[in-house]
Amino acid sequence: MYVIKRTGQREPMRYDKITDRNVELANGLNVDVAKLSQAVIQSLKDGMTTEEIDQLSAETAFYMST
Repeated sequence: MYVIKRTGQREPMRYDKITDRNVELANGLNVDVAKLSQAVIQSLKDGMTTEEIDQLSAETAFYMST
């Protein structure tokens, strides 16, 4: 599975990077980051941009916090 970076470069998906980013996105929210990352990873599609993944993570974190 590959991700498209903001520079347009295509690289293999690294799930640890998603978890690291989710720690930042969930800051101040009452969200279990491990569960957030699992939910996001289950929704990933090959060729998503990092911007789309950030949006998906933010929406999922918001949903989980309410």
